[in-house]
Amino acid sequence: MRTNIVLDDQLVTEALQLSGRKTKKDVVNFALLQLVQSLRKQPQRHNQFVNKYINTPIKLDHFTPINRNDIYER
Repeated sequence: MRTNIVLDDQLVTEALQLSGRKTKKDVVNFALLQLVQSLRKQPQRHNQFVNKYINTPIKLDHFTPINRNDIYER
């Protein structure tokens, strides 16, 4: 896809140095790829959290429930 955009020169220069890419086009394509991969992982991370902590109850061997009145007395 061909497009014209205005980029921050300092940011592009730093991106070129850090990424080792040779052209602005390479840097922009690399940045887009990184963004897409990062956004694809977000739902996966959320699902992993839900499966680990929400769907699997925590088992406490020595759990003693506290009466509400006991809390207010302290």
